[in-house]
Amino acid sequence: MNFHAGAWEPGENQITQDFIMNHYENSKKPRRVASVTYLLIMAVILGGTYLSNQKKELAKKESSQVIESPAIFSDTSVQN
Repeated sequence: MNFHAGAWEPGENQITQDFIMNHYENSKKPRRVASVTYLLIMAVILGGTYLSNQKKELAKKESSQVIESPAIFSDTSVQN
């Protein structure tokens, strides 16, 4: 940094800082879009996992009820 009588003079560092800030400012929108896209993808994955687990638990509960309940045609004899 160049200092002269207590005042800061723009120099090579200022150009570099301006470039970095412009790059940072220009990349804000794509970064936000990327982060929102990431969050949406994660929400879909987590939501799908949750729904899948709920479906599996319901199927397991129904299958255990079917096993415990008597068969409808259990008294029917089979003839060959």
